[in-house]
Order: sequence, then structure tokens, then C-alpha cells
Amino acid sequence: MTAPAAQATRPQTAQLLVLLFEYVVRYAASHPTLLPAVPALREAAQSYGRNDSQRALQKGVEVYQYLVRIRATSPDLPLP
Repeated sequence: MTAPAAQATRPQTAQLLVLLFEYVVRYAASHPTLLPAVPALREAAQSYGRNDSQRALQKGVEVYQYLVRIRATSPDLPLP
């Protein structure tokens, strides 16, 4: 992704990171398997704060993929 494209997707990246953060906060107490996603989510937020939208989006997608894999083994966990 080019730098202009990364900047153009900045609002969507922010929305994704907020959604992932809220999901982890909401369900981590009952599903501790979500906790390993926290460092990557933190890194995504820090990248976003440094205006590195491309890295933030990449880390956000990695977190989302991790959550989907966890959900495959925990059917009582809602979809992110």
C-alpha cells in the first residue's frame, strides 16, 4: 500500500482498532485466550499514533485474524 493510500484509509483503520479494542475489553475476562492479542493491538495503536497507518492497519488485520482463529475453538465467543 502506498503512503497516500494508507493515509486515505486512516479513518477506517481507526474504526477497526476501536472495534478490536472494545471487543477484547468486553470478552477477555470470560475468554483469557484473547489476551495474547493485546500486545499486537497496542502496537497497532502506537503505529497509528505515529501516523504509520500502513503498519497500524497491518497489525489490526493480524489481531482480527487471531480473534477469528480463537473463535473457531470457542463457539460461544461472538464474531468480532
